Parts: sequence; structure tokens; C-alpha cells
Amino acid sequence: MDWRIFDVGGHRDQRQTWPPFSDVNAIIFLAPISAFGQVLVEDKKVNRIEDSLLLFRSICENKLLGKVNMVLFLNKVDILERKLKAGVKVSRYVRS
Repeated sequence: MDWRIFDVGGHRDQRQTWPPFSDVNAIIFLAPISAFGQVLVEDKKVNRIEDSLLLFRSICENKLLGKVNMVLFLNKVDILERKLKAGVKVSRYVRS
């Protein structure tokens, strides 16, 4: 089996240039779990983790990708662990 992997970038300005994909078997989506207290560079009013999860949801709900396997990796767990040990409260930044 041959694998072709594309890193399409996640910044909002890069999303419009994503190429159309045909014959896709899987999409691997990475989101930084530690980004709950951060905002987007492009829009300081938008929480990074919420934006990532909304984007993942929109990809999952895309009818053209209905038969594509979806994988969500929440990375940067080490940073999350440090923040939690330092007393940072997730609930301050993310709506339930």
C-alpha cells in the first residue's frame, strides 16, 4: 500500500488554498489540547481549541467525505499537563 500524505496547514488564510482531494482513505487531524487558553493569531476573539474542534466537525460533516476514515489526534499533552499542575483552569477558557 502506498501512502500520500499532505500537510495542508491550519491557519485560516491557508484553508482556502487547500487542494481538493480525491480517492482519500483517511484524514488525520491534529489539534493542540493545550491551546485552550490561546486565541488565533488571525482573530484574537476566537479560542484556538474551539476553532480546531469546529473545523474538525465541519470536515467530518462534509458529505463528500462521508466514507473517509477520520482520526483526531489531540497533541501537546505535556504542555496541558504542565498548565493543569500550575493551576490553570480549563473552564476559564472553554465553554462546555
